[in-house]
Amino acid sequence: MRMVAKTDECWLWTGPQNLAGYGSFGVGRGSKRNAHRWLWEQINGRASPKLHLDHLCRNRLCVRPEHMELVTHSENIRRGARSTYQSDKTQCVHGHPYDEVNTAWYRGTRYCRTCKREATKQRRDRLRQAGTLSNR
Repeated sequence: MRMVAKTDECWLWTGPQNLAGYGSFGVGRGSKRNAHRWLWEQINGRASPKLHLDHLCRNRLCVRPEHMELVTHSENIRRGARSTYQSDKTQCVHGHPYDEVNTAWYRGTRYCRTCKREATKQRRDRLRQAGTLSNR
């Protein structure tokens, strides 16, 4: 993986963002484009929709084409899991600790056992109320 030199400053998108935190803008009839991908394609030409642009600088608002590299989906996921943003988290979004007891892994992604238990309980309660699950 190519790394970005610290002297290469990011070009930060100052417009709207999508829910994932990437720069985004409308292109008519409710359609949206990611700003970083649009700018990269203006300079480098159309990229396969099967490939992802990995932010080498790890900054989702950066639109500087030199800070991006075309990679497969699986490579992008692998790199993201290694990033300090994910690996430095010590608790889930609900505040439960990521420790040996409360952390489980599925297909290379960790998840909170407490949150999983609660979600399963809520789902079973909804199914019982709907009459599609027997009371055991």
